[in-house]
Amino acid sequence: MNVAEPSDLTIDETGTILWTVSDTNNKIYRLDLQGNITKTLSYVGNDLEGVAYDRRDHTLWLAEEEYRAVIHVDTAGAIVLNERSPGLFIPLKSDFSYDVKYQLTFAGDYSAMTYDPQRRCFWIMSDESMAMFLCTGPNVVHAEYALSSRRFEGIALDPAGKYVYAVNDSARALYVFQNTVPVAPAP
Repeated sequence: MNVAEPSDLTIDETGTILWTVSDTNNKIYRLDLQGNITKTLSYVGNDLEGVAYDRRDHTLWLAEEEYRAVIHVDTAGAIVLNERSPGLFIPLKSDFSYDVKYQLTFAGDYSAMTYDPQRRCFWIMSDESMAMFLCTGPNVVHAEYALSSRRFEGIALDPAGKYVYAVNDSARALYVFQNTVPVAPAP
């Protein structure tokens, strides 16, 4: 993958387009499923650490870590994750206000997060702990999956929930894992 220090990963509703951001050059990249760059957006951020694709309007929401800001250039997420000092899980309302913040305690840091609607859980990645965690809420870990190295900084699921995509910023690589976690029964 030819992206310097990819820092997060998201996937569109078709399951064919990935988006990542670089915290080295603060650019946004569209990728194919093999990790090849297909487009670079003109927006240049400052300390980009997160990206989320919004299926409602096909836009992207970006996390600017230094300014603790969320920028809407092209998506909208319902949850914000602070990497460390402290690691926070903040459920947001539609107007971006919140009632509660949860301090996370199960990993060394919290590099990336994505929601898995089929399993009604969150996948949370930790660079320092070299693991992906399957959580149903703040500090409710149901499974931990070891990663082969540090510097995994982004995670996304295909729309069917069959594959977990992850980026590693030091290896500049895209990894694809088969998602074997059973689908949650209907409520």
